[in-house]
Amino acid sequence: MIEDKLLKQSPLYDDLMEEGIEKGAEKSIITVLSARFGSVSARVSERIHSLRGRNSALLDELIKLAATVKDLSEFERKLDKMG
Repeated sequence: MIEDKLLKQSPLYDDLMEEGIEKGAEKSIITVLSARFGSVSARVSERIHSLRGRNSALLDELIKLAATVKDLSEFERKLDKMG
């Protein structure tokens, strides 16, 4: 449809799509950590949230890190080093 095509050309559309992707990545990180280690502290959740919008590649790295660290403390140490 013409309206869909026009919408997809809008800078606002791009911003909303990027925001949705970042929110999904943030949720995935927390979900992986919760599945592996139990509950995730508010501090860790807030740190992950604070990184959203900086760099989508960083969120991808955090997903990998969440899936591979030996414990939540290791994730927190590495997260702190990221900024």
